[in-house]
Amino acid sequence: MKQLLNAVISEDSIKPERRIYYMISAWFVASRIVVYSLGIRFDDSGLGRLWQVADLTLLKERLWETVFYMHGQPPLYNLYIGACLKFLESCSHYIFWFTHLATGLLSCLMMVFLLRKLCVAPLLALIATGIYIIMPPVILYENWMFYTYPLSFFILLSTMLFYKFVETGEGNKGKLFFLSLAVIALTRSMFHLAWIIFIIAGITFLKPELRKRVLIGSVIPFILVLFWYTKNEAEFNYFGASSWFGFSLAKMTTNRLPGSLKDELIDEGKLSPLAGHISFSEAVIYRRYLSVPGTGIPVLDRDYKSSGYPNYNALLYKYAAEKYKEDAIYVLKNYPQVYLGSVGVAFFKYFMPASEYSFLERNRDHIPLYGGLYRNIICGNYLSLLVDDKNPDGFKEKVFDKVHFNLIAWKIFFFIYALILLSRLIKKEGLSNRVLTTAFILFNVAYVAVVGNFSDMPENNRFRFLTSPIFLVITGVGINEILRGWAKRER
Repeated sequence: MKQLLNAVISEDSIKPERRIYYMISAWFVASRIVVYSLGIRFDDSGLGRLWQVADLTLLKERLWETVFYMHGQPPLYNLYIGACLKFLESCSHYIFWFTHLATGLLSCLMMVFLLRKLCVAPLLALIATGIYIIMPPVILYENWMFYTYPLSFFILLSTMLFYKFVETGEGNKGKLFFLSLAVIALTRSMFHLAWIIFIIAGITFLKPELRKRVLIGSVIPFILVLFWYTKNEAEFNYFGASSWFGFSLAKMTTNRLPGSLKDELIDEGKLSPLAGHISFSEAVIYRRYLSVPGTGIPVLDRDYKSSGYPNYNALLYKYAAEKYKEDAIYVLKNYPQVYLGSVGVAFFKYFMPASEYSFLERNRDHIPLYGGLYRNIICGNYLSLLVDDKNPDGFKEKVFDKVHFNLIAWKIFFFIYALILLSRLIKKEGLSNRVLTTAFILFNVAYVAVVGNFSDMPENNRFRFLTSPIFLVITGVGINEILRGWAKRER
């Protein structure tokens, strides 16, 4: 046992070190061959119905206009899809698939890089990354066409570029780092302009010697994000990346009011008639209460996409979202317990396996045994054994089927342990590259958890996947420190 422990934490366990990258690459390729043999296929069949994606026909025929006038989403993901459909439609499926595979492989290589830079032993870095590669959520999100998987890559990329920037202080690395932040902010509205400002301020405060290079490197990426926000202010009278915040807040407030109370508040004029309908209802419902003039711009005027699914980027939904926001604020002020209960539900969902998501079901059905093992044993869904199959909709059954003890313990323990370790490293090393990178990871993990769970539900387990790669990095750091502590006591 002692010899095994020493081998795992030894700095000489794998030499030369580049072998780790070869081994991880080979493991990734081999695992994806097995995944394909199991029947899992890259699924882009849902593009036409995704809320976040504009009408595919408009993206092909009126790309720039459609992307420019989208008020519900930042532009980059739709621009990427539209460019592929417009110029390479015949092979777009394979481009999307290859992009996901490439980002998956690169993510694994960056994870090894960060684990080693944060002083995790070579063999442990190899084992941790190797396990990550074959986790069901990773496999399933990699084979689903949506921005969740690419964004997890860019968050990991930004972490690696952050490390390189604070390590070398090179201006070009700083420019690439801030550009990666802009890509994230212009893909997912959760990453607000304020997020970028906070990071810029944090680096200039903690590393004053980099102040000039931070300001120079961040100016163009910052202007790009600011331009999108300013465009929305000029065109749609709101300063932000998405006009849908009212819908999200309503899901946590107005939509969760008891029906009788909601009807009473509507009758008294304290809530608008829209409060009687759930967020993102059909356009025909909103047109009963809202009159929106035509603009001559298809993406703003059409209630439905050419696929037949609702066009949530229609201007009608922008005005509906404003009404929902007003109602949600009223409920938040007068019935805060409703919102707080929703936050609790959001955190409950956050700690569910990311693989338990409806859009992943098509591929998840190909790995029922492995998926069940991951959900019930690895994630610790032990209480599901107590579920009464005759009463699947009972409160006990709904709760028991969704509590995953191991997953909750893993996330909470290693986040707290990383905070404790960070405080120790600050005393020992000061503001070293390792300290700053660990702090950057913890900040982003906390940011996604807080912003995601306090502003939206019920897809919070999908939100958590965004930080899965960087969380595995701090998990590896934590395990490495624990094993080193055991080894010292053994001597």
